[in-house]
Amino acid sequence: MDTILQHWGLIDHHLDGILLSAGLIALFTLAEIRWPASRNGDVRSRIVNIVIGVIVSVFAFLCTVLIAWFATLVWRDGLIGLVVPGWRGGGIAGLAVSVIAYGMVWDFFQYWFHRWQHTSPTLWPSHRVHHSDDSVNTTTALRRSVLELFLIFVFILVPTVIVAGVDEIAAPIAFAVFYGWGFFNHANIRLPLGPLTPVFSGPQWHRLHHAIDPACRDRNFAAYFPILDIVFGTYRAPRQDEYPATGVTDPVVTAHPFRDCLLPGPR
Repeated sequence: MDTILQHWGLIDHHLDGILLSAGLIALFTLAEIRWPASRNGDVRSRIVNIVIGVIVSVFAFLCTVLIAWFATLVWRDGLIGLVVPGWRGGGIAGLAVSVIAYGMVWDFFQYWFHRWQHTSPTLWPSHRVHHSDDSVNTTTALRRSVLELFLIFVFILVPTVIVAGVDEIAAPIAFAVFYGWGFFNHANIRLPLGPLTPVFSGPQWHRLHHAIDPACRDRNFAAYFPILDIVFGTYRAPRQDEYPATGVTDPVVTAHPFRDCLLPGPR
């Protein structure tokens, strides 16, 4: 285990992730104060989200250790390399291709797992922790249960490494870009992306996914690339100045990183 930790610099990477989170939360919180999409701000909710994020980060580190070990077992170019040998290429272009590949493969598995969470009475309770925030903001990205984190590891992260392989340079860059994107698309800011809405997940588009309105809730499952929702029939474009109320309508419980919540209900 010591060898793995030294080889991957896991502790440093994890601390970098925490610093990245803190910096992005500070940045987007300032934007939320300046250009709020909704005035329904809740300081207590923000504090709860951050506390949950700190607790869950301990388990996230354990997942990082496991994925570092698992990465030593898979082919460097992944399953993509079986179809397109040497697909990563070299130089800046090759690095960009590798980073984008990580994001697209991750989002593909994320899309289907996320959609499954919304339709499964077994999976919904652990995902409900994330949706229970009735004042969605940049800190909502931290609001996850430990069980959901483990399931993300099994159903999204592991398959992504199997398919996209291992790239010691591109993987940390992809993590910073796409992990950081979660703080952006949860931000409570009035920022329509216009013609880019079908291309990149943004705050207004993703807010519809968190809306109480059932016509919105089971839509817009992609984390980064809405094209997945377009292709698989779950895309919902935001209307002009549409920033709906967020939260859940089933029995209210206090968000808790170790709790699965109560019985499944409307989503």
